Amino acid sequence: MDLSGRAQALERLGSRRFDLLVIGGGIVGAGIAAAGSHHGLEVALLERGDFAAAAVSLRRARTLEPDKASIREALGRALFRSQRYHEAAEEFGALAQAAPTDDYAHFCLGRALQLLGRHREACGPLAIAACLRPDRSEYRAYRDRARAAAARA
Repeated sequence: MDLSGRAQALERLGSRRFDLLVIGGGIVGAGIAAAGSHHGLEVALLERGDFAAAAVSLRRARTLEPDKASIREALGRALFRSQRYHEAAEEFGALAQAAPTDDYAHFCLGRALQLLGRHREACGPLAIAACLRPDRSEYRAYRDRARAAAARA
């Protein structure tokens, strides 16, 4: 999809309400979208890589259900994959505050902060994630990278 087509698609998504947002149009995603439509739901089906479009609908869902962790996580992931790291950090920060034992929220907060160049701030959430899940070697690796970058700064 070219940029003008993507902008038009985002505009259409932003002005409509959906009962079901399906991300991924593979066989499972298409089947879920078809079943939802068959049952009278207003369905949006987003293809691979269309994270900006997903963020539009997920923001609306978060506004309606601000305490629903699954919506906030999906929004944070969509923002992160759209390279909107500041906004992703806000979502994952809210998740980590609401659920202090959510290792993934801490990890994603730390990664977003790293990608913003805020390595010293990233050390805390990455260390928490690594402590909560010592079996996750990638958590330790990113924690160590943040510590090294913070020490160089």
